[in-house]
Amino acid sequence: MKRCFILQVIISLLLISSSLVAQKKTKAPKKTEYDPGLIMLNDSSVVEGFIKKANGKRGDIWFRQSDTQDAKRYRPSELKMYKRDSVVFHSLFKTPLYSYYASLGKTVEEPEIFGQLLSDGKIRAYSVLSYGSDVITSSGIFINYIFIKDSAGIKQTATLPIIAPVTRKRERIILADLEYFFQDYPKIRAYFRNYKRERWSPWEFHEPLIELIKAEG
Repeated sequence: MKRCFILQVIISLLLISSSLVAQKKTKAPKKTEYDPGLIMLNDSSVVEGFIKKANGKRGDIWFRQSDTQDAKRYRPSELKMYKRDSVVFHSLFKTPLYSYYASLGKTVEEPEIFGQLLSDGKIRAYSVLSYGSDVITSSGIFINYIFIKDSAGIKQTATLPIIAPVTRKRERIILADLEYFFQDYPKIRAYFRNYKRERWSPWEFHEPLIELIKAEG
């Protein structure tokens, strides 16, 4: 009886083991880290393939044309833009961001970084994600909105910190600067003038702002 019992246990374990192996073999493969996309090189040539993010504060990407091709890393200065799925990123240069010295009310000029295009018209709007460590708060992730316009052939840039440890005093200065930047757009100026931090979360405030900018054409 004892031998029969042991034999039954062994057979049961073997059946369970074989079942687990079968499940493992039929399990759906993990989704690849690469997404369909395209890149535009500095000579304006476009190459389609697959893209994934690379580590680093500039937002570098890995790109390959097929699953069998070795991936190549690109930094912003090597591309005009790239598109991952339906999201477009442009290469930005000498961009003022609230990051390392945000709590001191100072911006840092990033030599090169990718920015996600939010609006492409008279005023181009970008969302820029950067990493680092603020000198006081040690915050490590920063998001800034960058606005760019051409005035009399001169490019002008304004920065709105979305996630960055700026003080209330500095925030008032930033909003006043943005009112001046958008002086030719009364509805957008009024939007900044009516901003009350305690009444809005960042996304409740800024998503309608982008829609307002898009409406200006």
